[in-house]
Amino acid sequence: MSGERSGEPHARAGGQQPLSDETRARIIALALQELPVRQIATEVGCATGSVSNVCRLAGVQLDRRQTQAATRGRIVQAATRRSELAEELLDQVREELLRLRRPHVEHWAVGGQAPSVLSVAMPEPPPRARRDLISGAMALLDRHLRLIEANRESADYSQVDAWLASLIGGGEQ
Repeated sequence: MSGERSGEPHARAGGQQPLSDETRARIIALALQELPVRQIATEVGCATGSVSNVCRLAGVQLDRRQTQAATRGRIVQAATRRSELAEELLDQVREELLRLRRPHVEHWAVGGQAPSVLSVAMPEPPPRARRDLISGAMALLDRHLRLIEANRESADYSQVDAWLASLIGGGEQ
C-alpha cells in the first residue's frame, strides 16, 4: 500500500524527529524569558532553525540584541583590519618607490658547459626594473584605495538597519 499514510512520524532530514508539543512549549517559555536562540536550542536539544520556526509560528519575538551586537562588533573588527591592511599596503607602496632610488643589482644566468651567474651593480634600476617597480607600487596603491573605499561604504548602515528592523517587525526606526 505505497502512497498511503501509516500514521507514523515522517522521516526528517538528518534523521531528526518532529518536535513534541512539550518541546515546543519549552521553546516558547524560554523565548519569553528573552534567552538567545542558540542557548534555547542547546537547552532543548534542537536546531536554531527549529527554535526560530516555533517562535515565528507562535508569534513570539526572539531577542536579537546579542546577534545584533555581535554583528556590529564583527563589522567594526573587519573595518579595523581593513584599515590596518590599508596602512601596510601604503607602507609597501612607499618601499617600492624608494627602491627606484637605491642601487640595483641585475643577475643573469649563463648556461653552457660551465654554467655561471653574472651580476652587475648599478646606481639605480634600469628602465625595465623601474617599470616593474612602478607597476607593483601602483597595484598596491590600487588595493589600498579599494580598502579605504570599502571602509567608507560600510561606515554607516543605520538606515539599512532601520529598514531591516521595519521589515521583520522589530526594533526602533
